[in-house]
Amino acid sequence: MTSVKIIPEKNVIDDGFLDLIGREFVTHEKGLAEWLKNAADAILAAGLTSGSETIFLHFTDQRRGKSLVFECIDFVGMTLEEIERAFKPWGRLSWSDKSRGTYGGYGIGGKFYMRQMFASSYLITFSQGLLSVFGFDQNHAYGYAQGHKNQSMDPQEALSFAGIEPFADLAGVKEALVKGKRGFSVVRGIGPRGVGRPIDVESLCGRLRNDPQAQGPLKSHRVCVMHNTMVVLERLRPRSIPRKPGFERPWVRRIPSVIPPVNPEGGIVRRSQDAKSAGALRLFVSSESLIQRGKMASLNRIDFLGSDGIIASYRLDELGVDVPWGEFIFGECILSRLDHSKEHSGKKTRDRLIDSPESRALLRWVGAQVTDFSRMIQSKASEQ
Repeated sequence: MTSVKIIPEKNVIDDGFLDLIGREFVTHEKGLAEWLKNAADAILAAGLTSGSETIFLHFTDQRRGKSLVFECIDFVGMTLEEIERAFKPWGRLSWSDKSRGTYGGYGIGGKFYMRQMFASSYLITFSQGLLSVFGFDQNHAYGYAQGHKNQSMDPQEALSFAGIEPFADLAGVKEALVKGKRGFSVVRGIGPRGVGRPIDVESLCGRLRNDPQAQGPLKSHRVCVMHNTMVVLERLRPRSIPRKPGFERPWVRRIPSVIPPVNPEGGIVRRSQDAKSAGALRLFVSSESLIQRGKMASLNRIDFLGSDGIIASYRLDELGVDVPWGEFIFGECILSRLDHSKEHSGKKTRDRLIDSPESRALLRWVGAQVTDFSRMIQSKASEQ
């Protein structure tokens, strides 16, 4: 047989494939959560204190000759090298060392949201006296804006170019920025799909407050919401769920190191490599039905947490749980860092665990614990 040697070439990615993957990010609350995570990651990577930094979400209604606009603004900034390494590539399936322990790290969600859900979109970023604009045109093609790739620019001129001088004043960083000690990034989406006129900012922020991926940034960072340059929320926070009296503390169950498999013929499912717990399940009960309170319905779920935040979420009905008090229950399943196997990870979209014997066994175990918790609530209610 003739010996053949392949000369490697770069992969060619068809736009149809990107359209297929991008369908995971077709709601604005999901996309905005990705923008918030990216901004929060930038703040953490720069070594800045999250509590003292402000991230802005700015929504601008359609005006004469201008489209609706969504913006996410932070005062960190990216270099050209960071754009090329972290923002530009598609489908990166591993973390960089700098990304570990942060909210994201894969760099796909925010970019797909820009591509899929706006007529056009772009990133304006300024760092170390250099400005770059990188984004998507009306045909979903991406690249740098003409004349704005690593362009040398005075900080004050850069602020005016981006149109964010009032935001720098509100964040208290304008002086540092003008002196060259700070940068900024503006992710701007023009012509958002499926959005009415005027923008219903209250409803949009209500859905964002409930989104699993927004929980971390909203808890630890000051996210200020503005509408047509006016402040409508000084700080957007996750929705708080009032606890049922007598159940103020969580009901905790340790995840066993070995779990019975869903398929008995498959053998045992090992969640950790020794006798130590593979994590913990924490369940809570609301004082009112989450389902009947429409704005809270999406919180009737179990979030799965890894070392870098929420990696998957399942509504109780998706766990096959249909029990008394089920619509009052919510919680979190904290996976131990002992579990390093890729098969135990969440998908890159962070909405589901990767399907495997381990994940199926874990989900069934969680459902069984929810059933036990429901019985305990029912028993206490009957006693009362």
